[in-house]
Parts: sequence; C-alpha cells; structure tokens
Amino acid sequence: MEQQNHLEVQAQIAKVLASENIDVEFRNIETAAFDPVNRRLIVPQYKDGLSKSMYDLFIGHEVGHALYTPQIAPTEIRKDLPNFAQFVNVVEDVRIERKIRSRFPGLNKSFVNGYNDLLERNFFGDFSKRPLSDRSLADRLNIFFKVGAFNSGLEFFDDELSIKEKIESADTWEEVLAAAELLYEYAQSEKMNENKPQQEQQQTENNEDDNETFGNDEQSAEDGEGTSADEEESGDGEEGNGEEESEESSDDKDGVEDEGTSINGFSNGYENSEPEIETQVEFDKNRVDSIEEETQYGEHENVYIDTFNLDDIIINYKDLYNHLDVSFSKRENNFRSLHESSKVFHMLKKSWNKFRAENNKVVMSSAREFEMRKSADDFKRTKVSKTGVIDMNALHKYRFTEDIFLKQAVVKDGKNHSLTMFVDWSGSMCDIMSDTISQLQVLALFCKKVNIPFEVYAFTNNFSYLYMYPEMRETYYLPQDGRDVNRRNPLYNKYDGSFAISNEFALFNLLSSDMSKSDFDHANLWLEYMKVDMRRWGDRDYTVEPFENFAKWFSLGGTPLNETFAIIPQLMERLNKKNKSQINNIVFLTDGCGSSTHYCYRQKYNDVINISINDTIIDKKTKRAVKFTKNGYGAFGYGSGIINLLADRVKEQVDCNLINFHIIQSRPQTISSTYNDFGIGYNHTWEQYRDKSKSLRKDGFIVEDKTYYDKMFIVNKTSMKINDDDHLGELVAGEASKAQIKNALIKDTKGNKSSRIIMTNFAGIVAA
Repeated sequence: MEQQNHLEVQAQIAKVLASENIDVEFRNIETAAFDPVNRRLIVPQYKDGLSKSMYDLFIGHEVGHALYTPQIAPTEIRKDLPNFAQFVNVVEDVRIERKIRSRFPGLNKSFVNGYNDLLERNFFGDFSKRPLSDRSLADRLNIFFKVGAFNSGLEFFDDELSIKEKIESADTWEEVLAAAELLYEYAQSEKMNENKPQQEQQQTENNEDDNETFGNDEQSAEDGEGTSADEEESGDGEEGNGEEESEESSDDKDGVEDEGTSINGFSNGYENSEPEIETQVEFDKNRVDSIEEETQYGEHENVYIDTFNLDDIIINYKDLYNHLDVSFSKRENNFRSLHESSKVFHMLKKSWNKFRAENNKVVMSSAREFEMRKSADDFKRTKVSKTGVIDMNALHKYRFTEDIFLKQAVVKDGKNHSLTMFVDWSGSMCDIMSDTISQLQVLALFCKKVNIPFEVYAFTNNFSYLYMYPEMRETYYLPQDGRDVNRRNPLYNKYDGSFAISNEFALFNLLSSDMSKSDFDHANLWLEYMKVDMRRWGDRDYTVEPFENFAKWFSLGGTPLNETFAIIPQLMERLNKKNKSQINNIVFLTDGCGSSTHYCYRQKYNDVINISINDTIIDKKTKRAVKFTKNGYGAFGYGSGIINLLADRVKEQVDCNLINFHIIQSRPQTISSTYNDFGIGYNHTWEQYRDKSKSLRKDGFIVEDKTYYDKMFIVNKTSMKINDDDHLGELVAGEASKAQIKNALIKDTKGNKSSRIIMTNFAGIVAA
C-alpha cells in the first residue's frame, strides 16, 4: 500500500484551501476547528504509516467539518436523547463529505480508496465476527455512505429507504438534525424489537422459577399476597440464575458473541435500551489513535515563514557605496593624510583598470564560445533576441550596421536566464576573500558582455548599529531602549510562531547589471580596496586602512545562510518581474555551512526561541507544511538542520538552478568533514577521500549532486587564484617557432579559463 509523509499530504489539501485565503496549522487535537475571524483552519496532526489516500481522506473530512459544520458541539443537541450525537455525526458526515467532494473533485478518488483502506484495517470493526448485514440500519447506512453500494454489498428494505433518502438529501444543518432524529427513532424501535424476545424469554423463566418456589396458585393464595424478605431475596437470586442460563442458552443457540455487550465494550443488551452506532464508535476510537501525541521534545508547534522586508534587508549598491564613502571620510584614528588617501584611490583605480584589461581577452573568448554553444544545432534550442533597447556602446556604428540594439541572452529552449549570486561574507572567508572577489569581478564582466541580468549579494549578520556612523544608524535603527535596539523598519512580521530574522542581517548588493558604467567602476574600486585589505591576512599588506577602523559594519561576520535561503523566493519574484527571466541561476559561494537550527518568535516569551524538533514549518504563501526533524526534515534522509527545508522551498517556488561553489582545502580530512556536513559522507571510505583529494588538487574542483543544491562544486581554495601568466609575452618576437607560439597560446587559453573557475562553470551551465 502506498505510503507518504503525512505532512506532505496535508499540505496538498492546504494548497487547495489557499484559494480561499485560509491559513492551516496542525495541532494535537481530536477534531478540526476553524477560526472565522483569523481565517485559520486547525486540523489534527496524524501519524506516519497510513496510506496516502487515508491521509487525504482524514484531512479532507476534517476540512469539510471546519468549512460547513456549525460551531456547536453535537453533545449539546437534544440532551434528552442518549447517544444522539452519534447519529448527528453520521448524518453530518454524509453532508459535509458530499459538499467537500463536490467542491474539490480531486478528492473523490482519495475518499473511495481511503475508506476501502480503512475497511481493510478494521477501522469500523471486525465484520468477520459479526457481518455488516446483521448490524443496525444506522451501522449499515454509515458504511454504505462511506464506501458505496458496490463495496458494501448492502441493500435496504422499503421502510428503510425513506430514511436513507432523507439523509442523502439533507443539505442544511436543520435537515441534518431532522434526518438524525428519524434515524434515531428507527434505531430505538430496532432496539425494542431486539430486546423483546429476550424479555419474553426472561418472563417465561421467571414464571417457571415462581412455580418451583411457591408451588401452585392455590398454595400461593393460601400463603397470601405478601412474601417474606428471605423469600424475596431467594426469588431474586433464582431470577439472576435464570437470566444467566438464558444468556448462555442464547449464545449456544445463535452461535454468536454475547448480545449484551457490543464489540466496542459498550452495553447494548436488554438492560440498556439506548441506541448507538457501533461502527462510528469504533471509527472514532481508531481515528483518535492515529493522531500524534506529544513527544519527548514537547508539544508540536507551528512556525510560519512569511514575507520579509526586503527594502531594509537589501542595502542597494547606491546606498552601500555611499555609506562606504561617508564612513571613510568620517573615519577616526586615521593614520594617513588626505593626500595619502588620494594616492591610495589612484592606486586602486590603476589596479582595477589593469585587472579589467588583463581579463578582457578571457571574457571575450568565453563570450564567443558561449555564443557558439548557444547557436549550435541550427538554433533549435537557443537564440539571441534583440531587446529593443539601443546599445549606446554600439551607437557609433549606425552608419555601417543596423544592429545597434542590445541583445538578451535567450537560451535553453528559448528561455531567458539570469544570475543571482550570494557570497558568504563571514570571517572564515578572510584568507580567500581577495581571490573570491576577483572571481566575482570576472563573472560580472562576462555577464555584462553577454547581457545576462545579474545581481551579486554578500550575506552578513554584522550589520550592527554599534559599527555605524550616527546618520547611518538613524537610517536603519531606532534609538536604543534599554538593552533592546530594533531596526527602524522590522525585517519580518512578528507574531506568534513567525520565522525570525536577526536585526543585524543584511544583503550587500555588491554588483548589479543595473549599474551605470560610473557606478560599476566605483563599486569595483571599493572591491579592489577589499582585495587589498583581505590580503593583509596572508601577505601583511597594509597599503590600505582596514575596514575595521572606519566601516566595521562592512567587515566579515558570521554565516546567516538560513535567513538568506528564507528570503530567496520573495527576492526572486521581485527580480523576475524586472528581468523577465524564466530560468534563474542561483549561485552560492561559501566555505562552510550555516546554523543547523533557527529561531522563531514566541508570544508567550515575548522573545525568539529555537525551532524545536518536530515543529511544523508552514509557508504562509503556498500553505506547504513540513516537519522539522533531527536529520533534515520529512522526505529528506540526508543532511541535518533547517537548511534542507529552506532549500527545498526555494526549488519548489523558483524555477532555478541552485548551485554552490564550496571552497575548501584539498586535504582528505577537510573533504571528509565537508561531506559529513552535507550528509553525503556516510558511505565513503578514507581511501575514497584520499582519491577525491588528489582529484581536487589536479582538476581544481569536484562535482556533487546529492546535496540540497542541484549541483555543488567543491573547489580547491588554491584554484580560486586567477592565473595571469602570459606565455605568449614570454616569447621573443621573430624568434619563436609556430610550434612554440601554438603551445604558448594553448597554455594561455587553458590556464586563463581554468583559473576563472566560477565564470567558466557558470557559462557552461547556462549555455548547456
């Protein structure tokens, strides 16, 4: 029988309800509830192990009650009729299931298959001991309306059909109550008819006992009308014995179990004339047993991933570099004069111009190769389309060509691609940050050349008010209130269970395809500054003043990977509206993993606390719900931490290639640690790690596709350094042979491309 993670199935129903703008949460409760004010549906959280159809059935049934059943307890209706609530429930089930199946036809198959599964698992009782055809009308109708005539094999007498039709046609709550009363009255008559033979048998036995005890009528008359206390006690005892003999005789005669006790343990013999629906009692008991209980980690809680304040999370490139300019001008403890500072920026400008010139030939070569790969196979797969926007760099050619319009890269079955890169701005990146920035600059030059829209963000949790100059602090933070310092505009919607974002979290928009030429050059001057500053960690180059002295808010901090993944769907929705991209290449450049857990806001503590194991994570937009477990979550069997859940959410909501360049040392120990961090090292031997280490040193990277990324490039950190060797320049003009020139050209081409590892692999992915 098909099995499926139960929250995944419940999420499917939640998605259907999303069109009604209903929030869904899961609790350890026995029945569904609906909050009409907050538009919140609360449904039971069922255990794993049931079939997919059973999960669909249970949740669909509960949703039907929440949407259509009045908020009144059935036990409060007709208190004068014992067990009447059972009859109301059975009739109401027919009504709400008819409505929910009509409203969502996709549930029909699940309801049919689900009830058949329940029958096989004896959810309604064991019919092998007592056939359904021998049960009461209420029991037979209960099963009939759930599984149908074909699967139940039931037929009804003429006097029963009118009640059946009343139940089938009940469309309002009042009609449900009326039909339930008819069914209850019929059940009472059945109970009386069932008890009548037993009562007659009891009377006969009592008469026989009376004759044996008191003799004939004459003797009784002589003794008078009254009897002594001893005689009464003796009579009662004899009556009791006769009753037991009658029951034993009945059992022997009918060959069935004691009619005085139902299969559920409820008395329904002649001593109890209250009608009940045995199949419903059994179903309710088994259904409640299928609901999860509290675990060792406490009560299950719901955590909601909602919308975030992107305008304040993202520090756009204009504000970013303006803040750096102002921070530098306001710096304290400056050990250099303004004249010396101007020399520094002159040096940085020369450095940037040199870098751009040296990489231009590689970018041009890669761009030509990229266009050739796109154009292969007679444009069956790809094409280049004009955007209708004049390319100002080509405007001077208007006399010679009409092709003065910008071209948009349209690849892979005619779909536009874009690049969004997230750079780990953490302290552990310090010794490779200089080379990393060089790789980003080359990638940006390539994207500009082939006109692929791109954004480069650095993600950080170091954007603290402590490190800002006064005007900047007032822009982003409220005045300090005691120990609390809050952002002027909250980064997330704070309510009970909301997924929390740290006040110090930010995305620095380092580079963008929206930049003008002057903005692009200005940004790269500061990136050149960063490269020199980061080289201090290895080469002790103090040519520039450290960022810690004047802009510590821009310095390296931690690795807020969870927050970054959480905002990606909303961010990509915004970028897609601007770029009209169908395929998004989301690239992470990291050297480690984020936190294995995360935190949410809890109203009862008025604080943020860690998301606990077995909490249910619910996406407010899609209504998708998954459980946070110790080893990843739900269907994922690898990795650990909430990042698995967040990455899967990105891939579900964004049409993208999710790629990671993970930079490490090429030692076997480091590779082993990396594989274990990503949950893919459980079946590797030490010898395999040694082989991977050799491959990493030889090729510069190895590729894995079994992590939460679609593709992960594990990169040797020494491969991040860009090779600027000029083998052609080493040849003596007029003396080099054709073979020497050819070999030098091959070395240059191979070395230049292999060392621009991010650009080369990205171009291959997009053009493939």
